[in-house]
Amino acid sequence: MSETENREKQNRPTWIRIVAITVAVLLLLMIIATMICAFAGADRNIIIGLLMCDILIPVFIWVFLKITGNLSDKKKRGSK
Repeated sequence: MSETENREKQNRPTWIRIVAITVAVLLLLMIIATMICAFAGADRNIIIGLLMCDILIPVFIWVFLKITGNLSDKKKRGSK
């Protein structure tokens, strides 16, 4: 990593880190809820719904971050 990238990471606002940790904890809790429902013998539709959420929510987050990252990169390149 270059020195400017290190400085940018150190200067990230605290709220971004808090949001990232919160999202990670929520995703972990969703996976735990899926396992509990599966082992407890919950209805099949509930388990399938939880599995779909476990898969689709991280995918949507990833797509959103890729799109916003590409847009911000284009803005940076355009302003130089």
